[in-house]
Amino acid sequence: MSISGIAVRLQEECSLNFFSVITSSIRFKDYDWFVKDLATYKQELNSIYGPISGKELQNKLKPVPFFVFGKFIGYPLETKELKDITSYDTFIQSDALIVLLVWDVFYYNIYCKDEALINELGINMNLQGLKFELIDEDDSRTRLDVW
Repeated sequence: MSISGIAVRLQEECSLNFFSVITSSIRFKDYDWFVKDLATYKQELNSIYGPISGKELQNKLKPVPFFVFGKFIGYPLETKELKDITSYDTFIQSDALIVLLVWDVFYYNIYCKDEALINELGINMNLQGLKFELIDEDDSRTRLDVW
């Protein structure tokens, strides 16, 4: 079985801390990002759209906002063309390394080409007492979008 990511449905009480669990494994500054469909309770962040450096994105996400929706696509640093990815097949064929989807506040899917990073995310989630499911080739999602 090939593991392609992690799916999480948060309980209401841990929704604010979850993004810090993600960023303890995924170091945002180590990637360049394409951000789309961002909706938070921190209004100034909602205008972020398109390419952004990981360092800049990491700084904007402090303190960690309360996410309603968002799509984050992580590319290796210095990637020339950062663009939106709409399907898992396109993700696999692209230079992107991570796709993080957030919707309806409590739902997160993290697709990742690095199985060690998936394992690290799982370990950190276990340490926080979070329940998650591994995403494998039987994933029913056909689009990598939150809208």
